Amino acid sequence: VQTGDLIHKNAPNPAVVPYWQALHAAAEAAGCSLHLVAGNHELEIWRRLEDGEHLGLKRREQGEVRALIRTMRLFHVDGSVLFLHGYPTAKLLRHMQAYRIGTGNDLNDYNRDCFQAALENPKLLSKYAYPRRHFCRGCLLHDVPEPERYYRRHGLEVVALLRALGIDLVVHGHRPERTGV
Repeated sequence: VQTGDLIHKNAPNPAVVPYWQALHAAAEAAGCSLHLVAGNHELEIWRRLEDGEHLGLKRREQGEVRALIRTMRLFHVDGSVLFLHGYPTAKLLRHMQAYRIGTGNDLNDYNRDCFQAALENPKLLSKYAYPRRHFCRGCLLHDVPEPERYYRRHGLEVVALLRALGIDLVVHGHRPERTGV
Protein backbone atom coordinates (compact mmCIF):
# COMPACT_ATOMS: atom_id res chain seq x y z
CA VAL A 1 0.00 0.00 0.00
CA GLN A 2 1.42 3.36 -1.05
CA THR A 3 0.00 6.12 1.17
CA GLY A 4 -0.07 9.00 -1.32
CA ASP A 5 1.84 11.99 -2.61
CA LEU A 6 3.49 9.91 -5.30
CA ILE A 7 3.13 12.81 -7.75
CA HIS A 8 4.65 16.19 -6.90
CA LYS A 9 1.84 18.75 -6.94
CA ASN A 10 3.87 21.68 -8.23
CA ALA A 11 5.86 19.85 -10.90
CA PRO A 12 4.10 16.57 -11.73
CA ASN A 13 6.41 14.15 -13.48
CA PRO A 14 4.44 11.95 -15.88
CA ALA A 15 7.18 9.27 -15.63
CA VAL A 16 5.64 8.11 -12.36
CA VAL A 17 2.62 6.78 -14.25
CA PRO A 18 4.38 3.95 -16.13
CA TYR A 19 6.41 3.19 -12.99
CA TRP A 20 3.29 2.53 -10.92
CA GLN A 21 1.60 0.71 -13.81
CA ALA A 22 4.61 -1.62 -14.12
CA LEU A 23 4.73 -2.16 -10.36
CA HIS A 24 1.01 -2.99 -10.36
CA ALA A 25 1.48 -5.50 -13.19
CA ALA A 26 4.49 -7.07 -11.43
CA ALA A 27 2.53 -7.36 -8.18
CA GLU A 28 -0.38 -9.07 -9.94
CA ALA A 29 2.01 -11.44 -11.76
CA ALA A 30 3.48 -12.39 -8.37
CA GLY A 31 0.01 -13.00 -6.90
CA CYS A 32 0.09 -9.81 -4.85
CA SER A 33 -1.91 -6.62 -4.96
CA LEU A 34 -0.91 -2.98 -5.00
CA HIS A 35 -3.17 -0.33 -3.50
CA LEU A 36 -2.53 3.37 -4.11
CA VAL A 37 -4.01 5.85 -1.67
CA ALA A 38 -4.59 9.38 -2.96
CA GLY A 39 -2.70 12.06 -1.10
CA ASN A 40 -3.29 15.77 -1.00
CA HIS A 41 -0.90 16.17 -3.95
CA GLU A 42 -2.99 13.91 -6.19
CA LEU A 43 -6.21 15.61 -5.08
CA GLU A 44 -4.76 19.05 -5.80
CA ILE A 45 -3.46 17.92 -9.21
CA TRP A 46 -6.91 16.52 -10.02
CA ARG A 47 -8.59 19.77 -9.01
CA ARG A 48 -6.13 21.90 -10.99
CA LEU A 49 -6.49 19.74 -14.12
CA GLU A 50 -10.27 19.95 -13.78
CA ASP A 51 -9.92 23.75 -13.59
CA GLY A 52 -8.11 23.71 -16.94
CA GLU A 53 -4.51 24.10 -15.75
CA HIS A 54 -1.94 22.16 -17.76
CA LEU A 55 0.70 21.88 -15.02
CA GLY A 56 3.38 21.64 -17.70
CA LEU A 57 1.90 18.38 -18.96
CA LYS A 58 1.01 17.54 -22.54
CA ARG A 59 -2.60 16.56 -23.20
CA ARG A 60 -1.70 12.84 -23.33
CA GLU A 61 0.26 13.11 -20.06
CA GLN A 62 -2.68 14.87 -18.40
CA GLY A 63 -4.89 11.96 -19.40
CA GLU A 64 -2.38 9.42 -18.04
CA VAL A 65 -2.10 11.27 -14.72
CA ARG A 66 -5.89 11.47 -14.47
CA ALA A 67 -6.19 7.75 -15.23
CA LEU A 68 -3.69 6.94 -12.47
CA ILE A 69 -5.52 9.12 -9.95
CA ARG A 70 -8.79 7.37 -10.87
CA THR A 71 -7.27 4.07 -9.69
CA MET A 72 -6.50 5.49 -6.25
CA ARG A 73 -8.44 5.08 -3.06
CA LEU A 74 -9.07 7.45 -0.18
CA PHE A 75 -7.98 4.69 2.20
CA HIS A 76 -7.42 0.95 2.28
CA VAL A 77 -8.39 -1.43 5.06
CA ASP A 78 -6.61 -4.76 5.30
CA GLY A 79 -7.90 -6.80 8.21
CA SER A 80 -7.54 -4.54 11.23
CA VAL A 81 -5.08 -2.12 9.57
CA LEU A 82 -6.19 1.22 8.12
CA PHE A 83 -3.90 2.80 5.52
CA LEU A 84 -4.58 6.42 4.64
CA HIS A 85 -2.71 9.50 3.60
CA GLY A 86 -3.32 11.90 6.47
CA TYR A 87 -4.09 11.59 10.13
CA PRO A 88 -7.37 9.81 10.89
CA THR A 89 -9.81 12.53 11.88
CA ALA A 90 -12.88 11.94 13.98
CA LYS A 91 -15.00 13.37 11.16
CA LEU A 92 -13.63 10.89 8.59
CA LEU A 93 -14.03 7.95 10.96
CA ARG A 94 -17.63 8.99 11.74
CA HIS A 95 -18.31 9.12 8.01
CA MET A 96 -16.77 5.67 7.50
CA GLN A 97 -18.86 4.25 10.34
CA ALA A 98 -22.05 5.80 8.94
CA TYR A 99 -21.24 4.31 5.54
CA ARG A 100 -20.75 0.84 6.99
CA ILE A 101 -23.91 1.01 9.10
CA GLY A 102 -25.99 2.56 6.32
CA THR A 103 -24.93 0.19 3.56
CA GLY A 104 -23.70 -2.92 5.34
CA ASN A 105 -20.82 -2.89 2.84
CA ASP A 106 -17.14 -3.52 3.41
CA LEU A 107 -15.28 -0.30 4.23
CA ASN A 108 -13.15 -0.61 1.08
CA ASP A 109 -16.34 -0.26 -1.00
CA TYR A 110 -16.50 3.33 0.27
CA ASN A 111 -13.73 4.14 -2.21
CA ARG A 112 -15.90 3.13 -5.15
CA ASP A 113 -19.23 4.37 -3.82
CA CYS A 114 -18.18 7.72 -2.37
CA PHE A 115 -14.61 8.74 -3.20
CA GLN A 116 -14.52 7.75 -6.88
CA ALA A 117 -17.93 9.36 -7.40
CA ALA A 118 -16.56 12.58 -5.86
CA LEU A 119 -13.85 12.78 -8.53
CA GLU A 120 -16.63 13.60 -10.98
CA ASN A 121 -18.18 16.34 -8.86
CA PRO A 122 -16.06 19.25 -7.56
CA LYS A 123 -18.56 20.01 -4.78
CA LEU A 124 -18.34 16.45 -3.48
CA LEU A 125 -14.58 16.34 -3.93
CA SER A 126 -14.12 19.42 -1.76
CA LYS A 127 -14.90 17.37 1.37
CA TYR A 128 -11.73 15.35 0.69
CA ALA A 129 -9.49 18.44 0.59
CA TYR A 130 -6.69 18.91 3.08
CA PRO A 131 -7.15 22.56 4.10
CA ARG A 132 -4.03 23.78 5.86
CA ARG A 133 -4.59 27.13 7.44
CA HIS A 134 -8.31 27.16 8.13
CA PHE A 135 -10.86 24.74 9.44
CA CYS A 136 -13.36 23.43 6.90
CA ARG A 137 -16.71 22.36 8.33
CA GLY A 138 -17.54 20.13 5.36
CA CYS A 139 -14.10 18.52 5.07
CA LEU A 140 -13.56 14.97 6.25
CA LEU A 141 -9.80 15.41 6.09
CA HIS A 142 -7.61 18.26 7.16
CA ASP A 143 -3.99 18.91 7.81
CA VAL A 144 -3.32 18.25 11.49
CA PRO A 145 -0.48 20.66 12.23
CA GLU A 146 -0.37 19.75 15.93
CA PRO A 147 -1.27 16.05 16.23
CA GLU A 148 -0.65 15.95 19.98
CA ARG A 149 -3.13 18.78 20.55
CA TYR A 150 -5.71 17.34 18.11
CA TYR A 151 -5.66 13.88 19.66
CA ARG A 152 -5.68 15.25 23.21
CA ARG A 153 -8.97 16.87 22.26
CA HIS A 154 -10.45 14.16 19.98
CA GLY A 155 -8.48 11.07 20.95
CA LEU A 156 -11.13 9.28 22.98
CA GLU A 157 -13.65 9.58 20.17
CA VAL A 158 -11.06 8.54 17.56
CA VAL A 159 -10.13 5.46 19.59
CA ALA A 160 -13.79 4.51 20.08
CA LEU A 161 -14.48 4.90 16.35
CA LEU A 162 -11.41 2.88 15.38
CA ARG A 163 -12.51 0.11 17.73
CA ALA A 164 -16.05 0.18 16.35
CA LEU A 165 -14.61 -0.14 12.84
CA GLY A 166 -12.38 -3.05 13.93
CA ILE A 167 -9.18 -1.10 13.30
CA ASP A 168 -6.21 -1.78 15.58
CA LEU A 169 -3.44 -0.09 13.60
CA VAL A 170 -3.27 3.05 11.44
CA VAL A 171 -0.55 3.57 8.86
CA HIS A 172 -0.48 7.03 7.32
CA GLY A 173 1.74 9.18 5.18
CA HIS A 174 1.44 12.93 4.53
CA ARG A 175 4.31 14.14 6.66
CA PRO A 176 7.13 12.69 8.64
CA GLU A 177 6.32 12.52 12.35
CA ARG A 178 9.21 14.11 14.19
CA THR A 179 7.63 14.81 17.57
CA GLY A 180 7.59 11.23 18.76
CA VAL A 181 3.81 11.39 19.27
